[in-house]
Amino acid sequence: RQIFEEVIALDPHYAVAYHILGATYWIDVFYDSSKSPKKYIAKAMELTWKAIALDEAYGPAHCQLGWLYTMTGKHEEGIAEIELALELVPNDANSHMWMSYALRVSGRNKEAIRYSEQAVRLNPIPPSWYFRGLALNYLYAGRYDEAIVACKKGLATAPNDFITHVTCAAIYGQAGKKDAA
Repeated sequence: RQIFEEVIALDPHYAVAYHILGATYWIDVFYDSSKSPKKYIAKAMELTWKAIALDEAYGPAHCQLGWLYTMTGKHEEGIAEIELALELVPNDANSHMWMSYALRVSGRNKEAIRYSEQAVRLNPIPPSWYFRGLALNYLYAGRYDEAIVACKKGLATAPNDFITHVTCAAIYGQAGKKDAA
């Protein structure tokens, strides 16, 4: 956070710095390490809006705004904002993955699968959270074998990713594979 505050001090018109600084706030909320989630989400929104005001064509900021809307229960606004991000940067793998998360949270799981599969295709070295999201999408669709394969790929990418281990355990449990869980 301090680094991006310093970047903004050096260049107060650099949209990317506001976007990433905003991400530090919502990530604290997402991982439950914020003492004041409402204030942190509000700060993330403020910084993300600032990034968009500085560069309306900066897709990742629109994507982040969409995720923030989703986190606050404004699902349709979130999906619309991520759609805008994808119009601006159609091959941005992260935006595809966040669309998948927003759709899953909104109960539109079949659509979510398509976006997460596309994110994995677009990124030549997908990070573990892509596979974790894909695995969750498969899980909610009852496609347990595919969910397990995706989880294993996530763990191969990041063997110490605690959240992916927990996700895999949940998927194995749902699939009736208690020993593996």
